[in-house]
Amino acid sequence: MTNRVFDRTIPDIPTSPAPTGRQTVRDATFMGVVNGSETTECRLVFDGKNPGSSSYVMTHSGNNCSQSFTNLPRGIMSYYIIADDGTNATQTATQTMDIDIRTTAAKKAYIISGGQLPTQASATAQQRAKGQQAESALDRAIAKAPPEAQAGLTKAKEAVTAQYKGFEAVKPWTSTGVGCMAGAVGLVIPPIGVITTIAGCIGGHIVGMII
Repeated sequence: MTNRVFDRTIPDIPTSPAPTGRQTVRDATFMGVVNGSETTECRLVFDGKNPGSSSYVMTHSGNNCSQSFTNLPRGIMSYYIIADDGTNATQTATQTMDIDIRTTAAKKAYIISGGQLPTQASATAQQRAKGQQAESALDRAIAKAPPEAQAGLTKAKEAVTAQYKGFEAVKPWTSTGVGCMAGAVGLVIPPIGVITTIAGCIGGHIVGMII
């Protein structure tokens, strides 16, 4: 007499496959939920683009299967998860994920800095030139100003120097530079010129910050 064994069970289809959709990092753990009593092996299969191989045997523990990767390729990846009992197998529908890491200047700066976004802008060459012009104008103004006005002009110069060298948040220099230059020219009409210089520099700076 021949004994026959009938296999009346097949593994349940894995559920909750992840990840899916847009991902903003290149490290990921692929996961699926299975019926652990019916499953002896889980496999992760990539359709098309893959991390180096099209198929991986996943870590199977209880009702969970997982497989971790680092530095996955950018772009859309398609995959499915198989639950196998050694005789029969079932699989999820094909899932898709999109590893989308945009390479804008801000993103590059963020990555290069190790995850720290810049706290302030840096001066461009044009902004530095404007700042240097304003600083030179204030030097000339200080040299021509009466003693009682020199302290205020010196503070204005210090503020200008700090700003264009990047110690403060960089703002447009056009208004500041024009104000200081106009004030320096105005010194030939004392005492109005002194007032014009201070008002021009400070007012121009404020306008620059607002703009």
